[in-house]
Amino acid sequence: MRQSTIKSRKVVFLVYDEVNALDFVGPAQALSSANERLNTPRYRLSYASMDGLAKEASNGLKVSVDEQLRSVDQFDDLLIPGGKGIERLTLDGGLVKILRDSNSQNQSKRILTVCSGSLMLAEAGLLDGLVATCHWSREEYARNKYPKVDWDFDQIVVRQGSFWISGGVTSGIDMALDLISEDLGAFAAATVSHDLVFFRRHIGGQKQFASDFLTYEKSDAMVSEIASAVITDPSGDWRLTEMAKICKTSARTVTRRFQASLDIAPAQFVERCRAYRARELLQEGLPVKQVARMSGFGDAQRLRRAFGRQFGVGLSAYASQFLAASDD
Repeated sequence: MRQSTIKSRKVVFLVYDEVNALDFVGPAQALSSANERLNTPRYRLSYASMDGLAKEASNGLKVSVDEQLRSVDQFDDLLIPGGKGIERLTLDGGLVKILRDSNSQNQSKRILTVCSGSLMLAEAGLLDGLVATCHWSREEYARNKYPKVDWDFDQIVVRQGSFWISGGVTSGIDMALDLISEDLGAFAAATVSHDLVFFRRHIGGQKQFASDFLTYEKSDAMVSEIASAVITDPSGDWRLTEMAKICKTSARTVTRRFQASLDIAPAQFVERCRAYRARELLQEGLPVKQVARMSGFGDAQRLRRAFGRQFGVGLSAYASQFLAASDD
């Protein structure tokens, strides 16, 4: 750990009414755990609101604050979480000025956003022409409201100079671990990840959460019934003929309805379900050959090929990252 070369940094967490509590509590806990592990306050945490008053998160949590956010001089790092109240926050001209000042005056200052918090940077015009991410559910709104931003909603964490931008909710913890890794070294980040029992998920992207697994229940009844059966038992015999038997229809009809409802072929849906199951089994520490059998791929080579297609990363790289994150 590079303890001697890292100066203490004041990290301010901006809160507002209807903020998503996990957006700031998760990263705050990660940084606090880093302090505990190092036995020194590398990160000085403070909670602020624009008017200096306590706020209520979207889950009803009452959040007291330490200070009123008035200028760029109050922080080394500023974290802006997302939440239902973010659109009201974007109307705050004082915050827009602080963000613009931080970008123009001091490049050592970092602005961190979680979830829809990136909309605040977009409102300040600081993301124009840059790649940025946000919670996947905000895609239509963000693209229409801020068309100059190069939105990539499949990203988990994006770095653009002094801006650190993370996607949906728990990706804020991923970002905090990246921050710890840069400041204090990879071992410190892995240790904190282990303490939090949090697997570092820089594998795949947000759209794995936004696509079939969240939308199949909104599809037509036949597709929903088949999809539910596949998800329940990914290792089963899911040839088209077997899928068709569930609803007493033809293989051609199953293919047509899957394509129309989910924009995916039945075989691709099955592969995705099996890949997700394989990922869960890998996280349990099972050997690859056993994972291949239990997830329905049969052999390790088929698993490796499918894993790469579904998550955009090789199985070995994924396993290496998991082991690094969970080794003490």
